[in-house]
Amino acid sequence: MEPATWKIIKDINPGDKRVRVIGRIIESDENYIIIDDGTGVILVDISSVERKNLLEYVLVTGAVHSTIDNKLIIEAELINSFKYLNFEIYHKTYNLVNKQR
Repeated sequence: MEPATWKIIKDINPGDKRVRVIGRIIESDENYIIIDDGTGVILVDISSVERKNLLEYVLVTGAVHSTIDNKLIIEAELINSFKYLNFEIYHKTYNLVNKQR
């Protein structure tokens, strides 16, 4: 299995196999959630993982797929809660690490 790459939502592209994304759940239903990380939103298929609560910060690890209308979706393999996440510090750290690559 290919390792999951840390991404922010705006940087996810169809060529990505597996990603890790941190965001806040802004919508949810039985099989899907939509997360927002401040750079964009993405649909996450949660049919095979434990549900999380609306407005909760989560780390999603999963495979990236394109839908019929060329939108991206993450098929979640794992979702972890991040209750005490400071999004401002997270984005600053993410950007610093990305500059070093």
